[in-house]
Amino acid sequence: MFARMSACTAGKEICDYAKELYQTDMLKGFLLESFANAVVEAAMDRIQDEMREQFGGEGLLVSNRYSPGYCGWNVAEQKKLFNLLPRDFCGISLSDSALMSPIKSISGFIGIGKEIRYKAYKCKACTQKQCVYRKFVA
Repeated sequence: MFARMSACTAGKEICDYAKELYQTDMLKGFLLESFANAVVEAAMDRIQDEMREQFGGEGLLVSNRYSPGYCGWNVAEQKKLFNLLPRDFCGISLSDSALMSPIKSISGFIGIGKEIRYKAYKCKACTQKQCVYRKFVA
């Protein structure tokens, strides 16, 4: 088994524009920010799907993706992940507190191996009781 580090972003421009819109029209800012969330999630889904295709031909399976800040993984660990990538990978940088910029960015690991299990509803596997998303998976 091995893992591959991945990172992607919706981009600085869309994040800057959403911030601008918040100053004059909060609803439009919120809608654009929501769109940016969907864009970056769809991009990471695509990366994961492409990995499934690539490694599936070799008889390997691909896991859920795991990112710092979720399921009890300390966001400070983000720095260790980014040490594995070239500086400014995809235009993403880290603050001193390990937050990514542009803010609508994702990073994490995806496991690859013969005995990997993919769990369709990853929130149900999470033990973080205070997570705001848990109410949606009951």
